[in-house]
Amino acid sequence: MFRDKLQRFMLGRYGSDNCNRFLLIVALVLLVLSMLLRSQLLSLLAWVLVLLAWFRMFSRNIARRRQENVLYLRYHEQVRRYLAYQRSRWRDRKTHRYFSCPRCHAHLRVPKGRGRISIRCNRCGHEFERKT
Repeated sequence: MFRDKLQRFMLGRYGSDNCNRFLLIVALVLLVLSMLLRSQLLSLLAWVLVLLAWFRMFSRNIARRRQENVLYLRYHEQVRRYLAYQRSRWRDRKTHRYFSCPRCHAHLRVPKGRGRISIRCNRCGHEFERKT
């Protein structure tokens, strides 16, 4: 019975998405930190994020909420790619060097200890010299 009422209430409303989950997780972390640090500012910020997530969840403006989620997913993907790149650089730090192409700024990985070599960019074909 309660489930039917909840389903009818949520009819035409946006519901939850990845952006809401992120907001609620950040709010939870901030609440824990506010308890440990006894900070009212962190607690207030956490509750603002919870209210924002609830607002998004119960909103009837579905198109706008989808746009917000797409924007969140775009930034999330950029951060995920950057962290993966940094992880591979850290993993290869003893055997490879990373350079950026001066023309197209592509990331290039070359083996260490080869002296001065000519590097050719796979993306744009530009050649440049660097010491490994």
